Amino acid sequence: MELSAIIPVRDLDTAVAWYSTFLGRHPSHREGDEVMWSIHEDHAWLVVEPAPERAGTARATIGVRDLDVRLRRWHETGFTHEPVEVYGNGVRHVEAVDPDGNRLAFAQAPDRSI
Repeated sequence: MELSAIIPVRDLDTAVAWYSTFLGRHPSHREGDEVMWSIHEDHAWLVVEPAPERAGTARATIGVRDLDVRLRRWHETGFTHEPVEVYGNGVRHVEAVDPDGNRLAFAQAPDRSI
């Protein structure tokens, strides 16, 4: 099984720069006007594609185990994001808005083994 989240953007070059900072790495693959980042062992993909008429309508959350590392990297690069939220179940969630208004987030569940 494979999952892809398609994010419509107005300007592909601007989006690639923003998503590379958001994800902390360059794209994994490019196929025509689709630029892709492997999110989980090539079974989940984040894809940006030019679609100005739909830009700003996407929303996606990616589960991570290293939220603090990602936040530190964002702070080092001056990347802006919303405040970190902590839900009643202990999940920590942080959202960022791309240049088109698409909303992307990272969420980390609490470590239940402690």
